[in-house]
Amino acid sequence: MAKSQELSAKAEKLTAISGVGPRTAALLLAQMPELGQLNRREVAASVGVAPFNRDSGKLRGKRTIFGGRRHVRHGLYMAALVAARHNPILRAFCRRLRAVPCGKTGDGIRIPPQTGRYLCFPLFVV
Repeated sequence: MAKSQELSAKAEKLTAISGVGPRTAALLLAQMPELGQLNRREVAASVGVAPFNRDSGKLRGKRTIFGGRRHVRHGLYMAALVAARHNPILRAFCRRLRAVPCGKTGDGIRIPPQTGRYLCFPLFVV
């Protein structure tokens, strides 16, 4: 990365985010060379954190996240874990997500902490 000005500029932008260090930036740049050319939905789908539906005919299935680039997703999880603790904006976002009841009935089921971190990924990358 030190030899290429373009890669070092991208790495500098990535490491400016709290929670993203040089190793995470190198992982993102190596595994996702198209970073910076895709919109947030395409990035979330390629990493594997975009919810996809499992509908068929009248059956309305569950929305789940799956597929994508496993190594990038694991690296982003660790970065989101650090950022959720140290970045006040992301910390407030994750707490707000976890405080809202979800489900069709709004019966007080809360979002688990791990799911809140996965929801921070698209904010993190784009």
